[in-house]
Amino acid sequence: MNYRYRKGAQNMHLHRIGAAALFLVLSLFVITTPSHADAPIRVNGTGSGVVLMKALVEAYAKENPQAVFDLQKSLGSSGAIKALGKGALDIAVSARPLTAKESGEGLAGLEYGRTPFVVITNRKYPHLAEIRHELLESIFNGRMAAWPNGPTVRLILRPLDDVDTKLTRAMSPEMDQGVTASHEHYPIVAITDADAFEMVKKTPGAITLIGLVMPLSEPRAVRLAKLDGVEPTLKNLASGKYRYYKEIFIVTKGQPAGALADFLKFIASSKGRAVAARSGVLVTLPAKAK
Repeated sequence: MNYRYRKGAQNMHLHRIGAAALFLVLSLFVITTPSHADAPIRVNGTGSGVVLMKALVEAYAKENPQAVFDLQKSLGSSGAIKALGKGALDIAVSARPLTAKESGEGLAGLEYGRTPFVVITNRKYPHLAEIRHELLESIFNGRMAAWPNGPTVRLILRPLDDVDTKLTRAMSPEMDQGVTASHEHYPIVAITDADAFEMVKKTPGAITLIGLVMPLSEPRAVRLAKLDGVEPTLKNLASGKYRYYKEIFIVTKGQPAGALADFLKFIASSKGRAVAARSGVLVTLPAKAK
């Protein structure tokens, strides 16, 4: 998937900075002299992050019709961070903070926002408006193999070292045990957010946990369930009523400048925050980054 919006790219000489400098770019951007015309801003990351970036890129391009972006199929958090480190990307969107090793390689990461971590099921079956913790625990621990009067439960798992798997484990001790057990019983493992979402869309009886960004990107593609009676809205997340969320980090390398810095300023602005909210992300950047 390649989105290209034309804009004369600007000087992007890279210098080593940390997260504080990235925040400074987001809050105190000054336009620099254009150069290297038409060089695209290359963005990739976790599946939820790519969907979020698509919405932000489209909004930015309406005000900057010359903009050029290269937004491909999701590489996942770690894949995008590696590509950024090698100079193949300008922005990596990650569902995890940087490791000490990655920070030591000149990468700078800052939490951009949080999206509710939600339960989704296939549109056709099961027809569940709400799911309780006890039901999830039964599914993950293999005590429930079929839906009531319906098809086999198709639990879509993520790799054991994936952020979504770690978030699922943290939901309860029973879920922690269930994740380990489920990887011994269920054969369906989706590598990325996008893969998991597509599997749920196409598989009757399927269920998974995922960031809200994905189901909001295609509202009628899957069923979004309340968890323990609480709707997974940004309002409920902000108030603490909905307790489960997935972090989204913006990662860059060196000193962002020119078109790249302009775009980073946009996503931190009130307009960018509004776009993110419509996409299912509660922006957590400090107020100065507006």
